Amino acid sequence: SKRQYLIDGKRYEINFGTKLLEYYIHPPLAYLEEAGISNPDLIYNLQEKNDTFILISNKEKKAWSTDSISLFKRRLSLKLLNEIYQLTEQDWFSRVHASAITDEHEALILSSESGSGKSTLACLMQSRGFRLVSDDFVPLAKKNLVYPVPLASSIKKGSFKAVQQFFPDFSPAEEQQYSFG
Repeated sequence: SKRQYLIDGKRYEINFGTKLLEYYIHPPLAYLEEAGISNPDLIYNLQEKNDTFILISNKEKKAWSTDSISLFKRRLSLKLLNEIYQLTEQDWFSRVHASAITDEHEALILSSESGSGKSTLACLMQSRGFRLVSDDFVPLAKKNLVYPVPLASSIKKGSFKAVQQFFPDFSPAEEQQYSFG
């Protein structure tokens, strides 16, 4: 399938070669989806073959041999960040599995194992005036240390009631169900 996104004034198109790739990559970008974009600034074609994830764009072709779609998702997100902020791979020195919030002066990185509540805590901190910088992974640059990542936060179903106490209008996105096979 083909999805189009408007991110920071730039037009992107992502062609998903499999439903699995779309399932993992589209949801955090869904709020940025903009149908009917003509002449996108960048087109990504994503494919998966034999434990190899392939990214083809009008600028490059990359392949990563891995069984981790999460790793591929982070690498694709980093490619998007390079485009948004006009950076290169060499401008980054690390990526942390974490959420990050800011009070507009300093960033606080919440790092822990999967499912421990990083996203929920970051969301709840927003009710106290903090702003979300990044969810799921925080890329750290050599200068201007933390850059905002325009991916939606992933709040797990078990946290919905806690979040709704502070955000009464909170309405979780519909879960997307794909059948594989």
